[in-house]
Amino acid sequence: MSASLHELIIDGTIEGADLHNAHLANADLSGLRLRQVNFQGADLSHANLSEADFQDCILTQADLRDATLLETSFSDCSLQGALLDQANLMTATFTRCSLADIQAENANWSAAELDTCSLDHANLQGGNFECCSLKQCSLDQTRFENAHLMYLMAVSSNLKTARFNQNNMSQALFSGSDLSGHAFQGCDLTLTLFDGAILDNTDFSGMELSQTIFAEASLKGANFSNLQAQSVSWAMADLTDARFTDARIEMCELSIARLVRVNASNIQLSYTPMINADASQSVWDHGKIQFCDLSHAKLDHASLRNTVLYLCDMDKVSEEGTLWTGTEFSEVNRTDPERQQTENRNEPWN
Repeated sequence: MSASLHELIIDGTIEGADLHNAHLANADLSGLRLRQVNFQGADLSHANLSEADFQDCILTQADLRDATLLETSFSDCSLQGALLDQANLMTATFTRCSLADIQAENANWSAAELDTCSLDHANLQGGNFECCSLKQCSLDQTRFENAHLMYLMAVSSNLKTARFNQNNMSQALFSGSDLSGHAFQGCDLTLTLFDGAILDNTDFSGMELSQTIFAEASLKGANFSNLQAQSVSWAMADLTDARFTDARIEMCELSIARLVRVNASNIQLSYTPMINADASQSVWDHGKIQFCDLSHAKLDHASLRNTVLYLCDMDKVSEEGTLWTGTEFSEVNRTDPERQQTENRNEPWN
């Protein structure tokens, strides 16, 4: 650390200093309190900033590549356009900060906490976000391709136009966040929690989902065509106008879900409760539905033409205007015992 910089430190604090464009590569600022310091364009590459406390500081376009920021805290700071490639931000905290347009490829954000921050247009490709927390953050056009997002917690954040590709998102949490319109190409969504998230018009077609949670999420117009799903929960989700054509769904949960105008032609559905689900005006033609509880579901004006139902509970199903042409019933429980006896076939399930 230069003598002139030493002179700025009073009782472990630097306040109101102008260090823009300063050459501070490899400097040790660890543990310092920094108040209203201007680091705009400063070279802080390879610097040690661990446990430093930045408040109301300017770090726009600063060079923080390969810097160490363990347990560093930033409040009301601007890092817009800063370079953070390969920086170690593990356990760092950011509150009400601007990180828009930062370049932070392969940076380590594990266990970092960001609250009410902007990361719009940030390049975060290849970063490690394991156990990172994003709360009420804006991530417009933020790039996450090839980033490790396992255990990421993004709560009430805007990720609508963020870019995902080839991400491990298993056991990540996106509660109440907006991810509408996404296609999660090559992403692992095992045990991912999307409860209460906005996922309208999202493309999950052709994916394999296991234990993913969509409870109470908005999935209007989402595409689940050719999906293979096991132990996935859509309980209480809004799936209006969603597509499940040619999907294979096993041991999942659709109870109290809104399935209005869903297209589920050629679906294979098994061991999946749809209790109290609203599937009015939906299409299930040529599907196979077995071992499912559809009691109290609404199938008004739905189409189940040439569909096979085996060992299903259809007690008190609402079916005004439902199309049953060519439907095969086998061991199906009906509210009306006479109708049950008339409809059910004795042949075993094929």
